[in-house]
Amino acid sequence: MSGFLQRDRPGRYAERRFKELRDQWQRRIFPRTRIYAGVTAGVLALLGWILLDQPFTAFVWGIAVSSLLIWAAIVESFIADHVVRWQRGGFGDQHTAKELKRLAKQGWVARHDLQTGFANRDHVLVGNGLYLLESKTSKIQK
Repeated sequence: MSGFLQRDRPGRYAERRFKELRDQWQRRIFPRTRIYAGVTAGVLALLGWILLDQPFTAFVWGIAVSSLLIWAAIVESFIADHVVRWQRGGFGDQHTAKELKRLAKQGWVARHDLQTGFANRDHVLVGNGLYLLESKTSKIQK
């Protein structure tokens, strides 16, 4: 019963899984991404330091920083759909937990993201009965 009393943030399991899969996917698809970005920024920064007294030094430094930011945005935006689904699932868990808060006024107790061996229980609701809710989402609606 001590596992039931454990509190965890809704969607935490899905968030951890998303980050794990995202990092694996990026290492597989963009294996040398960090090296290329670091070398590019390093060369541009060195060029800016060498040309320190030149009027376009700020321009070179700006190119170095923006190249790193653009490269990071490109890598982050190209993530496989099977990985992004975990992130959407975490958002769905958070949305469900927010809706379940209304039941607390009626005496219901909700626990989220309970780990039982290899399984994850999204929401367990106890009140006039015991309910296990698994959140699924395909789209986040506003």
